[in-house]
Amino acid sequence: MRRYDKAFKEEAIRLSDEIGLKKAAEQLGIPYFTLQGWRKQKSQHGDRAFVGSGHSYASVEKTPREIELEAPNQKWLSDITEIPCSDGKLYLCPVLDCFNGEIVGLAMDDNMRKELCIQAFENACKVRNARGMIFHSDRGSQYTSQAFRDCLASRGAIQSMFLLYEGVFKLHFF
Repeated sequence: MRRYDKAFKEEAIRLSDEIGLKKAAEQLGIPYFTLQGWRKQKSQHGDRAFVGSGHSYASVEKTPREIELEAPNQKWLSDITEIPCSDGKLYLCPVLDCFNGEIVGLAMDDNMRKELCIQAFENACKVRNARGMIFHSDRGSQYTSQAFRDCLASRGAIQSMFLLYEGVFKLHFF
């Protein structure tokens, strides 16, 4: 398998934007699907935000910091934190309201399965009686699971995922 350097990949993507994917692949002498993969990889790991629905991500026009909030329960953020304990590990999954930085729900368990995230989200929804928020998280398997997406859908929440929280609050609670 032939390896390409970063500069070549970026130039190939730029050329494909100008003349089209098929023509650029032919002109550069690389397989069409290779160039297509580079474009997809760049779009997923670029500076832009992505709304998740399974493994395909549709881009949104604004990053989370650019979305102006007028009230609580419009935009929530979550992550999982590992807490070392003398008898093992404890996993904490808080849900933060980005409007005022308040923790609106959380769950704890000795594992970090999808049920931890589901419980934290449900706890937050019960406390706030909230629906229709934008829910930001990383792309961990807990957040991309069908069960978690179904839970969000039951509350009318819009799932939004970002690579390493680009442009979002980083969760450093403790």
